[in-house]
Amino acid sequence: MGSPHARAVLAALLLEANRLVPISHLVEAVWEQRPPVTADHQIRKIVAALRTGVPGLRDMLVTEGPGYRIVVDDDQLDLIAFGRALDAARRSDTVDGEAAALEAALGLYRGRILPVGRSWVLTSAAAALEDRCLGARERLLELRLAQGRAHEAVAELMPLVAEHPLRESVSALLMTALDRVGRKADALRVYHDLRRQLADQLGLDPSDFVTSRYQRILRNESGSDLSSAAGHGRPTGPSLPAGPPRSLPHGLPDFTGRGTELSRLLSLATADAAGHRAVRIVVVDGMAGSGKTALAVHAAHRLTERYPDGQVFLDLHGFSPHGAPVGPREALGTLLRTVDVPEDRIPVGLADRESLWRVLTSGRRMLLFFDNAASSDQVRPLIPSAPGCLVLVTSRPRLAELDGAATLPLPPLPPAEGLALLRRLLGERRVTAEEEAAGELVALCGRLPLALRIVAARLANRPHWTLGYLAGRLREDATRLDELVVEHRSVRTALGLSYAAVPRRHQDLFRLLGAHPGADFDGHAAAALTGFSPQTAESLLEDLLDARLLVQHTPGRYAFHSLVRALARESAARDPHAARRARHRLLDFYLEAADEAARLVQPRRERLRPAVLRHPPRTTPPLGDAAQALAWFETEQSNLRAALAWAADHGFDVHVVHLSLALTRFLHVRGRAEEESAAHRGAVAAARRLGDPVAEGTVLTDMAASRGAPGRSRGPASQRGPDGGLRPPPDAPDAERPRNCATAGPAWSALCRAGAGALAPDRALGRLA
Repeated sequence: MGSPHARAVLAALLLEANRLVPISHLVEAVWEQRPPVTADHQIRKIVAALRTGVPGLRDMLVTEGPGYRIVVDDDQLDLIAFGRALDAARRSDTVDGEAAALEAALGLYRGRILPVGRSWVLTSAAAALEDRCLGARERLLELRLAQGRAHEAVAELMPLVAEHPLRESVSALLMTALDRVGRKADALRVYHDLRRQLADQLGLDPSDFVTSRYQRILRNESGSDLSSAAGHGRPTGPSLPAGPPRSLPHGLPDFTGRGTELSRLLSLATADAAGHRAVRIVVVDGMAGSGKTALAVHAAHRLTERYPDGQVFLDLHGFSPHGAPVGPREALGTLLRTVDVPEDRIPVGLADRESLWRVLTSGRRMLLFFDNAASSDQVRPLIPSAPGCLVLVTSRPRLAELDGAATLPLPPLPPAEGLALLRRLLGERRVTAEEEAAGELVALCGRLPLALRIVAARLANRPHWTLGYLAGRLREDATRLDELVVEHRSVRTALGLSYAAVPRRHQDLFRLLGAHPGADFDGHAAAALTGFSPQTAESLLEDLLDARLLVQHTPGRYAFHSLVRALARESAARDPHAARRARHRLLDFYLEAADEAARLVQPRRERLRPAVLRHPPRTTPPLGDAAQALAWFETEQSNLRAALAWAADHGFDVHVVHLSLALTRFLHVRGRAEEESAAHRGAVAAARRLGDPVAEGTVLTDMAASRGAPGRSRGPASQRGPDGGLRPPPDAPDAERPRNCATAGPAWSALCRAGAGALAPDRALGRLA
């Protein structure tokens, strides 16, 4: 591993596995006090040494923007395995299942966490991890008591209390365990030892919770302490607190726009839900950073008077960089504590908690706000049965399985509202002075409120920056996400959480879609990129659409939001070989499909049959006639141009020649002479780079036929020929009539072989004439 500094750098990277760690954070993780002037340079040297010194780390430790990211699978890091085991424990609805998951989690613990001699960054991280481990041990010991394994619990709790003498929860567990095995005097002694140490060291008395347990032992009532937690009985008697819970977050004072969506949300929230016979559920969904929570909070504060029995907010952490989603059992525990159910009266089982929650909310008018939900299954057990309640849910994916819910999709801000938000955040004078640059900033931020707030924060902290200067920094796609970061807020992180939440197969598709050079795509193009069948590819595309990683403006066609496209292209760039292979497959697909479409559009024009394709597509779009072929060209023309540009830049000249020839058929029929000439020139240049005189001669022949064919000048529609071009007037002299150059094709090919192909196109055409 090398020096302590190297261990600290690797530890800091692993704590943020699969996430970008800025160099500034690594500097703080290495040096306990003031870092040296060369700290950034030393971090880079340490990373280079780790890549060469640790087997396999070169491919796992990648440079990304202003820092580094270590890419690991779930089974490569004990911290990830620990978190997954804790999540499994939270999701379990049986005592035995939860205990088994906790044992698996704690089995990963081998001693002191993180390197010795740590900075404050690693010290605080180690303390948090140690606390999670200790909390898991406490919960496991509590479950062992519920299972009737008190003797085992005593054996583990006694050294734990000695190690943490001021931790009241551990002492309370030991008191209960000793009492269960008939050692009441020892249980009472534990309480008095705790009280003495708290008084001597902190000047405090034991908490009411520990004192209550002590008094129950004195009264011989402790036998029922954990019965409800074990699921053996249902707590009785708890009721809603005298003061209703009111835990809504504060509303944003600078909330701007969203007037249409706010009116719609308030209308859905106040609508009569089946004659007040059912709870009202409203789901606000949209992509990361679109302002779902801000809108829902703003609406919730306007609805508080309608729900006098309380307004409860709960973050479900469906997409959070700080932990896994909150399971329904854990969420119900939080909700029950919110309405003052004592900790030791909350059942363990999910079904029991769900039942108790419905009992306690029956007949009440409450507003329940569940933020950042990951799935319908996460929300469904939390919904009360009381018809007077309102449930507001925010979510990135569409919660299609949440029956009875009204949905409000939240798109990015309209341009005018995005500009209004910038005015509100930066001030009228600063935005008015650079109105055009402000509009460009709104567009470059994809009209996402999160991105606009980050941009405004950066500009507020840098008063000498102009809006135009920051817009210039954002124009480059490859570095745009690097600019959209301030403190712990990052567009890349927010979008990356959506990507990390989808299954591995969908992630693979997402990365390869980042290799697509065009603006949109369909199932056939996605299939070509990935090698999947079109049916499989379209199914995965629909899933990515539901996950808000794609958008759809036309049925059957998909596209990226501009910032999501930047993330996808970053992902594709991490594996350049896979991206190049995917683009090669895509070029083969476009060439095969365009050649077939060109044959239908102009069957009599000379064709240069494509060379054998290295990756022949499984299928191409079904094109039955010229009309369908023209429609396909209309839809795909921008993608074909983007594919041609990429092919020319990366040495795929065979594709440039053949794809250009196919595209000229469409451009010729549509009468777009300048674009047709440009496509021909690109094909000639590619043929010359290939050193292929036959291909060059065929392209030049096609240019001659095109320049001599009807349709080179505009005229009335009545004079259009069967190929869509324009006929000459019937009384035009023979000298003005276009030549029919179809018979010149073979002759011109022979002329090219003899050396005329080296001539410039205009001179060659003159010689042919």
